[in-house]
Amino acid sequence: LEGGCLLPLGIYGQPENNHDLEMDGQITLSGMLLNLDGSAFAQQRTTFSQQAATTEAMAVGKQLALDILANGGLLIRESLS
Repeated sequence: LEGGCLLPLGIYGQPENNHDLEMDGQITLSGMLLNLDGSAFAQQRTTFSQQAATTEAMAVGKQLALDILANGGLLIRESLS
């Protein structure tokens, strides 16, 4: 998101099955970017296979960041600079 280390953001990954070690399950990755007082935020999530997590982790993360920026995150990031 190119905001530096002070950019208020969070990301959370959660397996969508009861067997965290099974490679045929799904992972939901949620990300959020907030303004400094938390009154405005942009949040997105994506779900992908655990197998894709091992081979496409960078691409999935970049796409989530782009989705956050496209859905309000860009305005928030600009307000912080």
